[in-house]
Amino acid sequence: MMSHLPTDTARASARRLFALGVFSFALIVALLRVGLFTEFAGVRFGADWAMLDFDSGAYYPVRALLAGENPYDRQRFLSLYPVSDGFPPYPPFTLLFHLPFALLPHAAAAAAYAIFTVGLMLLLSRMALQETQGYATTAGVFLVAGVLLLTRPGHWNLVLGQRAALLAVGCYIALYEARRRPWLSGFGLALATLKPTWGVPLAILMLVRGDRIAVAAGAVLIAVLNAPLLAVIIHRAGGVGPFLERLTAGYRQWQGVSDVSPATSAVRIDAATTFSRFLGHPLGDGLQVCLTVFVVAAAALGVHLLKNDRSVGSRELTIGIICTAVLLCGHHVGYDFLLLTAPALAVLFHGLPATGLGPRRGLRWLFLVLFAIPALNWAATASVLTALQPSPPLWLLIASLNGVVLIAALAAYLWLAARRSMASAKLDPHGATPTMRLVGSTRNRS
Repeated sequence: MMSHLPTDTARASARRLFALGVFSFALIVALLRVGLFTEFAGVRFGADWAMLDFDSGAYYPVRALLAGENPYDRQRFLSLYPVSDGFPPYPPFTLLFHLPFALLPHAAAAAAYAIFTVGLMLLLSRMALQETQGYATTAGVFLVAGVLLLTRPGHWNLVLGQRAALLAVGCYIALYEARRRPWLSGFGLALATLKPTWGVPLAILMLVRGDRIAVAAGAVLIAVLNAPLLAVIIHRAGGVGPFLERLTAGYRQWQGVSDVSPATSAVRIDAATTFSRFLGHPLGDGLQVCLTVFVVAAAALGVHLLKNDRSVGSRELTIGIICTAVLLCGHHVGYDFLLLTAPALAVLFHGLPATGLGPRRGLRWLFLVLFAIPALNWAATASVLTALQPSPPLWLLIASLNGVVLIAALAAYLWLAARRSMASAKLDPHGATPTMRLVGSTRNRS
């Protein structure tokens, strides 16, 4: 008797078609916002800000460099090029990295960078699946990438022309390849330092984890890739003093922009911004540095507690701590939540590691909610806030929700690390640590 049940091949084809459908739908939504879909129910849907960050952070800074200008001179840069903001204080390597795009006409460069970003989304999805599941199917990669592009961080990253997907890929290469291929890990760390607020805390926490060779390789690459071009730019600026003066002045002016200032930005998610909003004024530079140091120190303690733990779930817990801590340090915006793709998939697929002092199955759902909130929080956007005209308390709630969620996630990760460390200290009569398992998961991993 012939079976009418679909074959494995048919099921696989159906999964691929569904994944491609989700992925294609996400791309269509992005294209509609740039081209046709302008307004709905009083909310502005048209993305007239499309590729603004690509223009000010990549394309025109490289064009300025090629024209013999100093892109770090904010006032002159703004006067010469059609940008909405100055070039942030990124290392010179970012200019070299984006050089191929700047050799194209602007429209072609913007399209090429959008395609490049879509490719990075696919790569990010594949890496996250590979490292959390142990394998990555074509259907899985396209499905995860499509879902990411439909979330607020992923869609925003694509349409704005940001670098969060690239930086997240760099972080994953640095973290996952540190033991297997430290020089490749060093390259990933160099990519992450395209924004120092990503690369610096990442390097510190990798050192605490014991990835000394990888960090050393990254430091060498960073020096080699940045030093020659930095020397050229300093020469153009008239010396180290004038260069630093213009760089500092540009940074101060940039900090005064409403979307950047910690007290008024509705899109930033870092710890300094979250505390500044509740205080009603920006924290001073010294307090912001102290807060960043505190976040890194707390994360370093959690990483240190897990450093010698080789039981199931320890690596995922360590990477969760590092990724959440990185996003709380310095200047970070909602699109940077892409870095939490792998930690979110780890919780989704395998749950959370048990503490050895009694499982907490509710924590799995708590983490999934914490990951879902910034993914779906479309209220924290300029268009929605303009349409809503919320009262100050409601604005504070909407603008601060993502940052509060991030702080809660780090605190929960650190709590798990502390409980696991306490459990591991209780040796059995044979001197072995207790066997750890995953909360909410029926699947063991080697």
